[in-house]
This record gives sequence, structure tokens and C-alpha cells, in this order.
Amino acid sequence: MKNLILTIATGFTILTSCSVDQPIESIQTSNSETIYLVDQQGDVISWDILSTKEYQNISNNADSYSGALQVNTDGKYVPDSKYGMQISWTGTSNPQGIYGNAIIIKENSNSTVEIQLVTECIIADGNEVVYGGIINKMDGILDNMSDIGEGWRFYFKIIDSKQDDSLKYDLMSNHTIFASPMSQSLCNVYTPDHEVWSIKGYTDVKAPNFIEVSN
Repeated sequence: MKNLILTIATGFTILTSCSVDQPIESIQTSNSETIYLVDQQGDVISWDILSTKEYQNISNNADSYSGALQVNTDGKYVPDSKYGMQISWTGTSNPQGIYGNAIIIKENSNSTVEIQLVTECIIADGNEVVYGGIINKMDGILDNMSDIGEGWRFYFKIIDSKQDDSLKYDLMSNHTIFASPMSQSLCNVYTPDHEVWSIKGYTDVKAPNFIEVSN
């Protein structure tokens, strides 16, 4: 495995980094509050562990988010990379509750992983949405990350271009997040305006893939 990489970006710190084809065991931790940041831009997928310091900042700074009270989102995203995560989802958040589900499909070198989630939250700011889901079924091991399983949470950000004339395509964040069951919910932490989503940029979502957001 390559030497550990310390990345310091404004607002958050990443402890280690490892590409998908490298041994993962050395960056795993027995900390039950593990949070992974996954960068899947291009053909190389990297997994980073959120530092203890940043996790403490999350615990101290989590707050209620005054986003849209009612929002619906649907979408499907298949990355160009063979080993990227394919994500499809549907979700509704309104004063009566939160509903929906998502499916992640990912090819490994010799197997396919399928993950099913129920919607945890949909945090909206206009045409920008952070979707959070809780894994309730998982078939396979995700990139040798054997600790990820049922009860873990998954977050990603999307942007619907139909509500923004400056955008040619819908957008999917290159950063996605896995959080262990013992870590706190990130629904009101990594909101749509948080830099964790923009620091690695976005990927165009082109037909037949799509993103829809309605309030």
C-alpha cells in the first residue's frame, strides 16, 4: 500500500487514503464511529477515513437544517467507470414523514455487490439535494470493506439541472459517504451547501440516466 496521505481541506480533514485495488485492511479501524469518504471520479476509486478531530467537530456542530419542508426526488446514475457505484433512488420527505428506497450496484473484480437502502433523509436547498439512506440488505462485500453492512448509512448529493438554466446536465457529487451505525446521523451535518460535496467536484449525469427534484 502506498504511504498514508494526509489531506487538509478547508473545513474538514481526511486521515488516510487508499485506492480500490490496494489492500484496505491497514486503513480500517476498530472505532465504531467510522465514517468513510468515497471519491469515485474517473477510473480510480479511493476510500478515506474521516479523522477523529473532524468527527468531534461534527458531533459539536450538528444542527437542525431549515431546508425545504417537502421534497421529492428520483434518479438513476451509472458511472462511466466499470467499478463505480451505480445508484438508483426514489424518496419523499414531507410533514407526514420520510419515504423511499435506493439501490447501489457495484462491480468488483470477480463479483457484484448489491446494496438496498431505506430513505433516512432528503435535505433540499432548491434544486440541490442530499439523499441519506440506511442499508437494510447487502449481498457481497464492498471493495474489501468487510465492516460495511446492514445498519450503515450512505449519503450523496445531486443537482437537478431543470431548475437551473446555467446547467446543461444534472450533476452527481463525486464524493459519497458511508457512516457506521454507531456514528451520528449526518443528515443535518453535510447539507447541500457543505464543501465536502464540492471539494471533489461533480460528474455530469447524461441520458438515459437522470435526476429529478421537485418541491
